[in-house]
Amino acid sequence: EGEYWALYSRAVSARMAEHTPPEMQRTPLAGLVLSILSLGLGPPGPFLARALQPPSADAVEESCRSLRLAGALDAADALTLLGAHLARMPLDVRVGKMVLYGALLGCIDPMLTIAAALSTRRSPFLTPFEQRQAADAARKPFTGEHSDHLAYLRAYEGWRGARRAGGGGAGRRFCDEHFLSHVALESCTRCASSSAACWPTSASPAAHGRRWRARVRGSPRSTTRRSCAPSCAPASTRTCC
Repeated sequence: EGEYWALYSRAVSARMAEHTPPEMQRTPLAGLVLSILSLGLGPPGPFLARALQPPSADAVEESCRSLRLAGALDAADALTLLGAHLARMPLDVRVGKMVLYGALLGCIDPMLTIAAALSTRRSPFLTPFEQRQAADAARKPFTGEHSDHLAYLRAYEGWRGARRAGGGGAGRRFCDEHFLSHVALESCTRCASSSAACWPTSASPAAHGRRWRARVRGSPRSTTRRSCAPSCAPASTRTCC
């Protein structure tokens, strides 16, 4: 605990609200809309209008529109199968959809790691002002694929490998050598575990991936059962269960 002091002009002070607006009036509502529909609480607009300080109708409609574009809602604003999956995941809708497709394509583990890195909103890379050049040089082993997402993944894999081989001390030394945030990587681990735990054993991402691969190989069993993959998936990648 402590005190924070800031300087600002009278003009800025005059524009400041007396109180911070409620969270549902200043954050995206897509996840909340999915929860309302998955719990069977009725249309999200009328339900949210009963709040003490409800969000605007435009904000609710914009959230529904974004969910329709993502394939989580149909034209009647009812949950699709994809939406039902996303409602169970503690992730942003777009990030959750990425994880589902990772499951279908058989690369769920790296997708969970990348999704966790995006969800924690804390970069694992540290750049101290007085050591910028050293930090850039230490980061090069992770940036050879010219992708921020893959750089996060390679850094996480390196840290996890060091920790498995030599324990927590080795993991911290790896972070120090490569200018990585130990706290951010630990948060990434917790977030990835939380996302993976949202799946029942019989409907896990890994199980979806195995069924999809079985169908691609032409397994007779996989062609005789109903489709249960997200409805927005291309026909060539829909799985069976």
